[in-house]
Amino acid sequence: MRQARSRRRRVGWVAGLFLAILATVGTSLTGAVAAARPAPAATASAMDTVAAMQPSWNLDNTLDQSLTLNLNATSFRRLWQGGTKLAQGVDYTVSRDRLTLTAAALTRLTGDRAYGVNATLEARFSSGVPWQIDVTTYDAPVFAGATGTTGSFAAPAQFLGDSLATMEATYADGTNAGPADWTAYQQFGTAFAPDYDGGTLRLTADFLNPLKDGVPVALTFHFWSGATVTYQVTRSGDTVTGTAVS
Repeated sequence: MRQARSRRRRVGWVAGLFLAILATVGTSLTGAVAAARPAPAATASAMDTVAAMQPSWNLDNTLDQSLTLNLNATSFRRLWQGGTKLAQGVDYTVSRDRLTLTAAALTRLTGDRAYGVNATLEARFSSGVPWQIDVTTYDAPVFAGATGTTGSFAAPAQFLGDSLATMEATYADGTNAGPADWTAYQQFGTAFAPDYDGGTLRLTADFLNPLKDGVPVALTFHFWSGATVTYQVTRSGDTVTGTAVS
């Protein structure tokens, strides 16, 4: 089960099949919470978003995609894929703090465009450790209905190359659901956990037991692509029913 995920952000997509540049920030995080670490010399921004929608996927309408570099008083040097140096001006361009991968390079890097990480690049700077950039193909996640218990509930899920960031839980009146009433956002790994290999999304007893009996709860799953999936769960005694909403 892949619970620890690097903090990432998709910055481009095409209809039907999504194409993304993902920049890792720091080391692996659990959910959206990381231990405090010294500021790195340079990073590729995980919060920059540039969407480029196309009517259909083919090799001709792949677009250039960009990331913002937080240089932190360093300067960008080169972009590598393994032991191969990518060609500046052909595979990518740099303008101030904007790193842009060309459509031609992305077409080559994504290959057959299988879901998940197609290629990992390495940005190198004048000082500090290099930073990885994953080129990933993904589509909109799909969840399905399920029945279980408060001690064992897992919704069937097709993640399709995307990665879960967080989950919100609310009642129909807008109040927060779950073990904490001060926030709708639930703790990654404690309240919920994706099983990417097994194709399920598990809701834990710690999250399910405090829910109001017989009252539907709307769950909003936020993915690093920017996509959201809405799911409804209802606890009736020890029985839990889940229904896909969107």
